[in-house]
Amino acid sequence: MAILGVLMGFFDFLKSLLGGGSTHSTGTYSKSEVAAARSSPRPINNNPKCTEPTCSTPVYKPEHTLCYYHWSANASAEKAHARLMDRSIGHHKQQAYDRLLSFLSSHMGKPLEELDEQGISQALGSGIRMTEEDIKAFLESPTTRGLLGWTPRHDHSGQEHEENEWAEHNEVKWYRPVNKPGPWLRHG
Repeated sequence: MAILGVLMGFFDFLKSLLGGGSTHSTGTYSKSEVAAARSSPRPINNNPKCTEPTCSTPVYKPEHTLCYYHWSANASAEKAHARLMDRSIGHHKQQAYDRLLSFLSSHMGKPLEELDEQGISQALGSGIRMTEEDIKAFLESPTTRGLLGWTPRHDHSGQEHEENEWAEHNEVKWYRPVNKPGPWLRHG
């Protein structure tokens, strides 16, 4: 009988741990308390409305200007724009370009500065059997054009003036928009 009493005590202990059968307050709420809390007006409804013209959703905190949906969309757009504006060349990408440019230089027997688009196109097509689309994409890449010395390097930072970035390369002026992604464009 003593063993049965110990087991019953143990089962009561397990039951209390798992949330059943205890009469002590453990910080849980009854169904009626939860329903009452859900039906009562939340303070968020008193907050100002989202500043987007067609949105009437209240903001989460009074000091915010956008509802969560519009804030999230705005944050995503800012991240996407930052990715597009990242003009740096990563380590692995730089290594891949270096391998291709080294192949071109050795295959054609000329330094990179003396290579032209037609020669590069033929070397890539016959030497490593790149497709025409891949060759075109490679040659039009701002990174390739900068590494070959045809334009300023894509990761080069120029002088900002009137919403453009300016650089001089091979005695020629080049520019590109400051806040838009894109290649260097020849001035004049």
